[in-house]
Amino acid sequence: MDGSREEALFSVFEHDPEMGEIVALFVEEMPDRIGELQSALDSMDLEAVQTFAHQLKGAAGGYGFEQLGEIAAATERTLRSLGSNLARIDHGALVAAVTPLLSACHRVRLSIPHAAA
Repeated sequence: MDGSREEALFSVFEHDPEMGEIVALFVEEMPDRIGELQSALDSMDLEAVQTFAHQLKGAAGGYGFEQLGEIAAATERTLRSLGSNLARIDHGALVAAVTPLLSACHRVRLSIPHAAA
């Protein structure tokens, strides 16, 4: 371990009576989303990685995970700057561009457990 400890990311809507359940569902589904992103990254599917970052940018903000949305937006910009020619994109560069987003996704949490509906 490098000694750095990144903090969990929480939704500003988690305690909202109208949003709490869907925020909990978003958090519950995050491991599947991480798997999708990792799969796209492993297969060098730049289009799928870009789509993931774009969709997560909007969804994260809508569910109150503002920092995650900002990281997804930054990832989307970085991916666009790499270009669309997959033959010219180095796997290491793609991994470096996506690593902050993967890390942030792993840090998405609920501050309190929610009962299943």
